[in-house]
Amino acid sequence: IYRVEETAPVDAWVRVFTASTTLLAWTDTPESFTWKSTENDPVYFAVRQYSGFGGSFVAKAVDLGLDDFGDSPASATLVAMGSTTTGSFQFPNDWEFVSAPVVAGHVYRFVESSPSDVWVRLEDETGTVVTMQDTPESVLWKADGPGTARFGIGPYAGFDRAWQIELADLGPDDHADDRTGATPLAVGTAANGDLQFPGDPDYFKFTVTASNTYAFQCLTTGLATKVSVFSSGSTTALASGSGSAGVTFTVPGPGDYYLLVRAYNSGQTGTYTVLVRN
Repeated sequence: IYRVEETAPVDAWVRVFTASTTLLAWTDTPESFTWKSTENDPVYFAVRQYSGFGGSFVAKAVDLGLDDFGDSPASATLVAMGSTTTGSFQFPNDWEFVSAPVVAGHVYRFVESSPSDVWVRLEDETGTVVTMQDTPESVLWKADGPGTARFGIGPYAGFDRAWQIELADLGPDDHADDRTGATPLAVGTAANGDLQFPGDPDYFKFTVTASNTYAFQCLTTGLATKVSVFSSGSTTALASGSGSAGVTFTVPGPGDYYLLVRAYNSGQTGTYTVLVRN
């Protein structure tokens, strides 16, 4: 990383260009330019008085050292899951990427916790971009397979600011996201759950021996939920409604049925208690 600057009181233009005459910067305010070199050829630095002539100038070039972290997903710096990593944005548009191993079915939290205003970017274990966002500067996400995820941050504006990344493994998803691993739920009993990441669907399975009327309810504190009932052979809900108000439905016959709990607002998370009553 290099910085060139004009430090005298004179009002001046600063120009920086490569040996092949590619212009890197032409600036009056500030009278400096910081960048990351991508080649070993010389770089040229020119100073011109803003108006008139006869002013004295002081030109300075500084080698600030190596970039502290990889600046692309391909060059991401490997860190430990559960770690806190700190660094700084060293030049304009300096994106920083770290990577960490993830386990299939686990939920992870990625937070940028410094006062700096930043973008956060998550690329999952398959290389798919899950999100790139400015607000909030945190992501809750479930890994579908084992591998290495990449976490990036970039300055919203400017540079020369500190940043801090916190990565956490929150453990396995508590309830399956599809019917295959649905959690058994006996009629007349309650089960606790946690919608752990945005869009988290939780499936439960209950068995009935005859046609009867059942009440389905999801109790929470400050979290609006939706409950839906499915038969084993249908992808269309037999009944659906607000979790807090509950849904009453007459099951058409004996067999296995599935209860889906999800947040009414897909961006919300939180804990709940679900129950099925005859």
